[in-house]
Parts: sequence; C-alpha cells; structure tokens
Amino acid sequence: MKFILFLFLMPVLLLAQDHLLISEILIPPDTESRTAFIEIYNPTDQSVDMSQYFLANYNTYYNMVNGQYSTNTIHFLCDFSSAGVSLSPGKNLVVALDGSAFREKFGKAADFEIAGTDPDTPDLNARYVGSNPTLEFTRGMVVLFTWDGNSDLVQDVDYIPWGLLPFSSYWMDKSGVSVDGPDADATPSTYKDDLAVSQQKAPIAPTGGLSLQRLGITEINETATDGNGLTGHNEATEDWQQSFVATTPSPGSFSEVPGDGTGTAWLAPDTVDVEA
Repeated sequence: MKFILFLFLMPVLLLAQDHLLISEILIPPDTESRTAFIEIYNPTDQSVDMSQYFLANYNTYYNMVNGQYSTNTIHFLCDFSSAGVSLSPGKNLVVALDGSAFREKFGKAADFEIAGTDPDTPDLNARYVGSNPTLEFTRGMVVLFTWDGNSDLVQDVDYIPWGLLPFSSYWMDKSGVSVDGPDADATPSTYKDDLAVSQQKAPIAPTGGLSLQRLGITEINETATDGNGLTGHNEATEDWQQSFVATTPSPGSFSEVPGDGTGTAWLAPDTVDVEA
C-alpha cells in the first residue's frame, strides 16, 4: 500500500519546485522599451524572505560581491533589501523597469520599479542603475539571484536569456570563474560549470506586444544537481524554448496555462508581505 501511494504521489513530487521562478517577462521593441516588466512567482509551500535577493540584466552580475558593477547605461542590478518583502506561497510580484510607463500601459501600478519614475510605486534598492535601464529586444538576459553579503559566490535562483545564438555573448556563463569576496580569508572560491552559452536554448522575444510566460512551474530539462543555483540547480540548462510561450501580457497573475484567465489576481503588497 505504501509503495502504491508513493507511485501515486510521485508525479506531484516531481513537479514540486523549491525556489522562486521568473514567471513572465515582457521584452518590448525599442519604441516601447519603458513598458518592460519581470514577474516573479513563488511555487513553493513556504514564504520566501527576499531581503537577500537581487535582480540584474547583465552577465557579470557576480562581481557585485566586490562592489564591481557594469557601467553600461542600459544595465541594472537591484536588490529587495529595502522592500521588506516576504513572498507567500502561490503569490507573485511584478517589477517594472519604468513604473510610470507600466501604469499607463496596464492601468495599475507594478509592485516595484527600477527607474524611479512613479512616486506611488516602491523602488528596488539600486546597486547600479544606468541612465536608460532596458531589456533589449534583440538579445539579453535577466537573472534572479541571492547573496548573503559575505560569501565569495552568489547563488542563482532563476535565469532567462533571449535572442539568437550570435548574441549569446550577452548570456550567462560563470564556468570556472574564481572570486575572492569580502569574507575573512584571502582564498577565492570557484563557480561550478554553467552550460556553455553556445548550448543554451534561449527563446526569441516575441513581437505583436506579446510577453514570454512560463508554461507551468517545471523548468524543462533543467539539471537539478551540481550547479550554481540556490538549491543546486544548473539554471543555465533549462530549455526556455519549451517552458515559455508567447501570449498576451498578464502582469500580476500566473497560470499553468498562460492566457486562460485562471491566474493569481494581484492587488497590492504591504511593507512586510505580498498578498493577493
């Protein structure tokens, strides 16, 4: 009986997720670049304290442990330390690049913004924000990661690249990179191998005003062990061409079938928790 019960539950266990996910991303063409947003979803059964979580759109983000940041005007690296966010199970939050442009397009406020244009939308804490933070339509990446403020290495939580293979140099690969961060010793630590950018299965940003939305919570074909992820995953191995679909933007909601109208309705966060 126990064996039969285990077999019955096994598909559920295999589908369970143990970390936050980037569930939707709008990468608009240059003429509408200010309307871009990133949605983050909690598929776990526990609230997640995001005070040590970071969001960046460039591939040398890991150098931030030594206070080194990009100088590119379109790049950003922000953290949630000042937001007081504990993301509840089954809930999501939306980060707009430009809070004012997001409100104008979608008729509501994002939960947080990067550019600081809307006085009624809380800003993420800017470690570095260029003068024109942008998700480039032709190529780019976004990574959600954690850092404890002391270790040599950061830990990836979720990552999505986009664009054609000739633009793969814009994507993430920390394989073999050694970093000596602010910890007490002078010994560098080395990242495990990510998947080479030439093998990453990045989607192309959709046209027609569509966003990329996660098709369920399974990170298709992602290696779950021996990676640089928070829970040991190799976040560069996901097949985003299969796990994301292009559909009508629905910021602040998540459904395992994007566009079916059954997602999580978003109201507003308070300063402590994110509720729906």
